[in-house]
Amino acid sequence: MAITINSQPSSYSSMHSPLYYVVTSDNTSETNFKYVCDIYVGGNLVARLKSFPQPVNSKGIFDVSRVVRDYWNSYFKPNTTPTAFSYITSDIYVNYEIKFGEEYDGTTYLNLEELDAFAYNFYPDFFSKDILSPYRSEIPYGQYITNRNKLTLVFDKNKLSTQRLFVPYLASEQNTDVDIKIQVYVRNGSTLTTYDGPIVTERDLFLIDVSPVALNTYLGTSAITANTTSYDVEVFDENVERDFVRVTLDCFPKSESLNLHFLNALGGYDTMNFALVNRQSRAGQKKSFSALEYELNTSTSVMDRFNSNNVFYGGAKQFWGEQSISFKLTSNWVNQTDYTWLKELIYSPEVYLEWNGYYLPVNITDSAWQEKKNYQDKQFNLELNVELASKVNAQFR
Repeated sequence: MAITINSQPSSYSSMHSPLYYVVTSDNTSETNFKYVCDIYVGGNLVARLKSFPQPVNSKGIFDVSRVVRDYWNSYFKPNTTPTAFSYITSDIYVNYEIKFGEEYDGTTYLNLEELDAFAYNFYPDFFSKDILSPYRSEIPYGQYITNRNKLTLVFDKNKLSTQRLFVPYLASEQNTDVDIKIQVYVRNGSTLTTYDGPIVTERDLFLIDVSPVALNTYLGTSAITANTTSYDVEVFDENVERDFVRVTLDCFPKSESLNLHFLNALGGYDTMNFALVNRQSRAGQKKSFSALEYELNTSTSVMDRFNSNNVFYGGAKQFWGEQSISFKLTSNWVNQTDYTWLKELIYSPEVYLEWNGYYLPVNITDSAWQEKKNYQDKQFNLELNVELASKVNAQFR
């Protein structure tokens, strides 16, 4: 008995695309031969797949993506107390084990060949860099995993202590603890001051909050104030400078600025601020019944239309009402890179509206996105319609 693994997915593969394994055996001529593929997650057998040999080359082909992605769950879990490392997780991937065997003559032979693998929560795009191989992507270890312009992040100066700003970072090593810290370069006019943060030893995905309140908490000092013009947030991973983003402070209209946090195409959580006119609207549904217009007055034996408090009886009575809350959001002016990045927000399956320190799940009701070009469209922004996932019920009657 001999199983050979001919090919397997790359080490950084998407669980939302096929995860093909191709194997061969020297026993395919045996009676009723089948290849066997056991899938383990967390040390537990979760699925057993079987495949007849291919007619021409006798190989066994397995796509395990449907099984693997059943074991992915949401990992948006920001710390309620603002700090730079808001949340750290390995949930960006599913670590699974494959064990191949074979079956013939009524007997199953298991665990003849095995391997450990990872499937990540990104999705490939045919218009990404690796267009000829859309099921694989370059490994983005040791960098912020976002397609936004890293030099043009903007923060509302009116909300220094209340709003959040997330940028995801993927550690330089897979499934391995790394020493990581943040260095912040603060510009107050022409003055540049450098602040060093403490080291954190963790692994995989770091949800980094680059808002002023989070960085000040992490640094242990009020490094970023209303006098700050901009600041850079640089990640040091294993004592190596890896990547940075630049945040500019600006004055947006008070009470208008709203944040959407969303799962981006690379598997991290990004933040987009909508700083221009944002309008709330509500659509309601109602149900009612008809009550009698008159009731018997037991004291006078007369049919009255109203009671002793002069409240009329009868008519249509509403007994149920439901409100759907939606917002029409308008972003500030954005560049072509950020406008292209924002299509990931429109098609993201996981979006949250930040509201008074809480994160309300919302659904994007827009379904179309059209590319913009700097040389043709000049300046542009994004208008977006979102609807709260939860309904508001009026009093039941």
